[in-house]
Amino acid sequence: MKPYKTYLFILAAAVVVIAVLAGCFNMKASEISTLKTGSPLKGLPLKTFAFKEFKDARRTDPYQVWGGYGKLDQPAAYVVAMVIRKELERNGHRCIAYSGQSSPDFIIEGSVSTYSVLVVGVKMTVSSVSPEKGMITKTYEGEVRGSYNGYTWNTKFNHALLAMAKEMSTDLDLIAFLEK
Repeated sequence: MKPYKTYLFILAAAVVVIAVLAGCFNMKASEISTLKTGSPLKGLPLKTFAFKEFKDARRTDPYQVWGGYGKLDQPAAYVVAMVIRKELERNGHRCIAYSGQSSPDFIIEGSVSTYSVLVVGVKMTVSSVSPEKGMITKTYEGEVRGSYNGYTWNTKFNHALLAMAKEMSTDLDLIAFLEK
């Protein structure tokens, strides 16, 4: 009877190790794709956006995806800013790093609030360089919905990032602010 219990224990331990390893992933920022659908941002005249460094409000390892499911090669705040920058550039706009010598139309800064395999959230502020035009602060959250059985963690995470970018890209309040 004793060898049978040992066998079951070893089998259970192997299943746990495999499950843990299968749940973990490493993702490179360069592997994140861009949206393929149209966007109202494309209809705007060319704008120049200066990006200030995004912050991470999660109070955790900046490279960690929530729940310990994986790590990225870049901090979460960098990846979210990169996805937003790619979306603006995909729609014909110019993105630059913020500096005192730059001459942008708008300044963008943000704070990552959620960063998991299934949900990515950011609070973003877009300020006009002209003080009379003001600023707008919005929260965008992309989440994976529906059945994603069979998809890898990387695919799910990529879909959450793209859902957040799509929400930002199709936000009519943001489009109206940028048109002023």
